[in-house]
Amino acid sequence: MKNNKKLLLTIVVGILILLGFGYFLYGGVETTTMGPSGNSISFNGTELKEEKNGQLIWSVKAEKISVDQVTKVVTLENVTGTFHKDGKILTVKAPKGVVSKDHGQITLSGGIEATSSTGATLRTEGLEYRSKEQLFKSTSKFIYTDVDTTLEGDVLEGDMILQQVTAKGHAKLIRK
Repeated sequence: MKNNKKLLLTIVVGILILLGFGYFLYGGVETTTMGPSGNSISFNGTELKEEKNGQLIWSVKAEKISVDQVTKVVTLENVTGTFHKDGKILTVKAPKGVVSKDHGQITLSGGIEATSSTGATLRTEGLEYRSKEQLFKSTSKFIYTDVDTTLEGDVLEGDMILQQVTAKGHAKLIRK
């Protein structure tokens, strides 16, 4: 009777150790079937970044990042991005995002809020960042506010910290 209890206890402890080891190895990664090719891998709580000459250009953190293994397109959920230039920082938050396979373009969507270290803010539903040109472009109507002005329009184009912006289509400028 004692031998059976010891054997059963040993088996249970062994299974728990294997489960713990399995969670340790695979706990933050889940394989899913999403995306155009139907073959993706997902990570929870991961960061992507670009550096040039040892300087951070941008970093994007997301609660969940899925990479399509065929197209190499990266899909993001609950995104926080920081964009750096000349000591100034722009922080962008969005529910969804997509990073192109060459990391040259980040497309954000769904209630985007951006805040610059200079005090400027931007609200829009869609925003693209092109890494090569280091430019933002809204893909929907926007409201941009800085210290002394509010700017509204159909499309906004701006540098990577929203210090220099241009409004296109039904633009309205309000001075405070």
